Amino acid sequence: MRFRQQRRTLDESMKTVIDLPNRQALIDWARAELKPWGVEFADEAVKVERYHGDDNRVTPPWRDTHIVSIEGYGVLGFTEGPAK
Repeated sequence: MRFRQQRRTLDESMKTVIDLPNRQALIDWARAELKPWGVEFADEAVKVERYHGDDNRVTPPWRDTHIVSIEGYGVLGFTEGPAK
């Protein structure tokens, strides 16, 4: 699954694209990224929800875009497809 971080612009966001094998890898990545700021969360707090379907603004288009957020924290970014 491809994941991109939330940024001010789409161009900035696309520079952060990484490939992750599954939902747990996404959670582990988020935990490592947020640890320096003292942010802690349960796995269940990570939400991955469908967000406007396909994103044709990027090349190649992202099919079935999902928004990734953490309850009590906010939006982390977006995945292409659901995080399983």
